[in-house]
Amino acid sequence: MMFFTFQQKIKWYNGMRINLDGRKIKMPKGKKSVDMTQGPILKHLIVFAMPLLIGQIFQQLYNTVDSVVVGQFVGKQALAAVGSTGSVINALILLVFFLIWHFVF
Repeated sequence: MMFFTFQQKIKWYNGMRINLDGRKIKMPKGKKSVDMTQGPILKHLIVFAMPLLIGQIFQQLYNTVDSVVVGQFVGKQALAAVGSTGSVINALILLVFFLIWHFVF
């Protein structure tokens, strides 16, 4: 993922990446732009949501295994600590995503 300074921020215009100073940016080879406003909506939604769904499944699997291991080998207090920090970690992840979205794009 590339991080841009404020001078290099990019806007999208008609499917083409353009710098704020108007110069066109070439897409890397093998990358293609997808116009999600054209074609079947359901297909675009499923394709867009698939990486999010897979990531969420792995996150849930990690939390489950973590709880089982801590509950079996450490004890009740440690299991309570693991369970109580889940929402805090999710809030921190959302904060980082928001800051990246706000300051980079």
